[in-house]
Amino acid sequence: MKRLMNGKPRAYSWLDAEQLIKHAFGLAHTYGQVARVTLLYFYWEPVNHADFPQFAEHRDEVDEFKKRVAGSRLAFSAASYQALWRSWRQRAPAHSWLARHLDALESRYKLAI
Repeated sequence: MKRLMNGKPRAYSWLDAEQLIKHAFGLAHTYGQVARVTLLYFYWEPVNHADFPQFAEHRDEVDEFKKRVAGSRLAFSAASYQALWRSWRQRAPAHSWLARHLDALESRYKLAI
Protein backbone atom coordinates (compact mmCIF):
# COMPACT_ATOMS: atom_id res chain seq x y z
CA MET A 1 0.00 0.00 0.00
CA LYS A 2 2.77 2.46 0.96
CA ARG A 3 4.62 1.74 -2.28
CA LEU A 4 1.49 2.54 -4.28
CA MET A 5 0.83 5.71 -2.31
CA ASN A 6 4.36 6.96 -2.99
CA GLY A 7 4.68 5.54 -6.50
CA LYS A 8 5.54 7.99 -9.23
CA PRO A 9 4.91 7.19 -11.97
CA ARG A 10 1.93 5.01 -11.30
CA ALA A 11 3.14 1.50 -10.49
CA TYR A 12 0.44 -0.29 -12.49
CA SER A 13 -1.22 0.74 -15.73
CA TRP A 14 -3.71 -2.08 -16.26
CA LEU A 15 -4.15 -3.67 -12.84
CA ASP A 16 -6.19 -1.75 -10.27
CA ALA A 17 -3.86 -2.66 -7.41
CA GLU A 18 -5.36 0.03 -5.17
CA GLN A 19 -8.77 -1.64 -5.37
CA LEU A 20 -7.26 -5.06 -4.70
CA ILE A 21 -5.60 -3.66 -1.56
CA LYS A 22 -8.94 -2.23 -0.41
CA HIS A 23 -10.47 -5.68 -0.83
CA ALA A 24 -7.53 -7.18 1.08
CA PHE A 25 -8.12 -4.80 3.99
CA GLY A 26 -11.81 -5.72 3.98
CA LEU A 27 -10.99 -9.44 4.06
CA ALA A 28 -8.41 -8.94 6.81
CA HIS A 29 -10.92 -6.95 8.87
CA THR A 30 -13.75 -9.45 8.35
CA TYR A 31 -11.73 -12.66 8.60
CA GLY A 32 -8.76 -11.51 10.70
CA GLN A 33 -9.10 -14.44 13.08
CA VAL A 34 -8.78 -16.98 10.24
CA ALA A 35 -5.25 -18.24 9.70
CA ARG A 36 -5.21 -17.83 5.91
CA VAL A 37 -7.56 -16.01 3.55
CA THR A 38 -7.22 -15.85 -0.24
CA LEU A 39 -8.14 -12.90 -2.43
CA LEU A 40 -9.17 -14.24 -5.84
CA TYR A 41 -8.80 -12.02 -8.91
CA PHE A 42 -10.46 -13.11 -12.15
CA TYR A 43 -10.16 -11.16 -15.38
CA TRP A 44 -11.62 -11.36 -18.85
CA GLU A 45 -9.55 -11.68 -22.01
CA PRO A 46 -10.68 -12.12 -25.61
CA VAL A 47 -9.76 -15.32 -27.42
CA ASN A 48 -7.28 -13.32 -29.51
CA HIS A 49 -5.61 -11.68 -26.49
CA ALA A 50 -2.17 -12.53 -27.90
CA ASP A 51 -2.79 -9.98 -30.67
CA PHE A 52 -2.85 -7.11 -28.16
CA PRO A 53 0.16 -6.19 -25.99
CA GLN A 54 -2.12 -4.69 -23.33
CA PHE A 55 -3.27 -8.13 -22.23
CA ALA A 56 0.30 -9.38 -21.82
CA GLU A 57 1.14 -6.21 -19.89
CA HIS A 58 -1.84 -6.80 -17.62
CA ARG A 59 -0.71 -10.39 -16.96
CA ASP A 60 2.80 -9.13 -16.17
CA GLU A 61 1.34 -6.64 -13.68
CA VAL A 62 -0.74 -9.39 -12.08
CA ASP A 63 2.41 -11.52 -11.70
CA GLU A 64 4.32 -8.57 -10.22
CA PHE A 65 1.53 -7.86 -7.73
CA LYS A 66 1.41 -11.54 -6.79
CA LYS A 67 5.17 -11.52 -6.08
CA ARG A 68 4.89 -8.36 -3.98
CA VAL A 69 2.19 -9.77 -1.71
CA ALA A 70 3.68 -13.28 -1.48
CA GLY A 71 4.29 -14.35 2.08
CA SER A 72 1.67 -12.08 3.62
CA ARG A 73 -1.21 -13.39 5.72
CA LEU A 74 -3.55 -12.79 2.80
CA ALA A 75 -2.89 -15.05 -0.16
CA PHE A 76 -3.51 -13.74 -3.69
CA SER A 77 -4.50 -15.86 -6.66
CA ALA A 78 -5.38 -14.73 -10.18
CA ALA A 79 -6.63 -16.33 -13.37
CA SER A 80 -8.55 -15.47 -16.48
CA TYR A 81 -12.22 -16.38 -16.62
CA GLN A 82 -11.37 -18.73 -19.48
CA ALA A 83 -8.93 -20.63 -17.23
CA LEU A 84 -11.54 -20.77 -14.46
CA TRP A 85 -14.17 -22.08 -16.86
CA ARG A 86 -11.75 -24.72 -18.23
CA SER A 87 -11.13 -26.00 -14.69
CA TRP A 88 -14.88 -26.15 -14.03
CA ARG A 89 -15.52 -27.92 -17.33
CA GLN A 90 -13.04 -30.67 -16.41
CA ARG A 91 -15.20 -31.47 -13.38
CA ALA A 92 -18.64 -30.91 -14.92
CA PRO A 93 -20.57 -33.93 -16.17
CA ALA A 94 -21.41 -33.45 -19.87
CA HIS A 95 -25.10 -32.65 -19.49
CA SER A 96 -25.12 -31.14 -16.02
CA TRP A 97 -26.46 -27.72 -15.07
CA LEU A 98 -22.83 -26.56 -14.76
CA ALA A 99 -21.97 -27.68 -18.30
CA ARG A 100 -25.03 -25.83 -19.62
CA HIS A 101 -24.09 -22.75 -17.60
CA LEU A 102 -20.55 -22.86 -18.97
CA ASP A 103 -21.93 -23.14 -22.50
CA ALA A 104 -24.00 -20.00 -21.88
CA LEU A 105 -21.03 -18.10 -20.38
CA GLU A 106 -18.76 -19.03 -23.26
CA SER A 107 -21.33 -18.16 -25.90
CA ARG A 108 -21.62 -14.71 -24.37
CA TYR A 109 -18.01 -13.94 -23.36
CA LYS A 110 -15.70 -16.12 -25.47
CA LEU A 111 -15.11 -13.74 -28.34
CA ALA A 112 -12.45 -11.99 -30.33
CA ILE A 113 -12.00 -8.24 -30.59
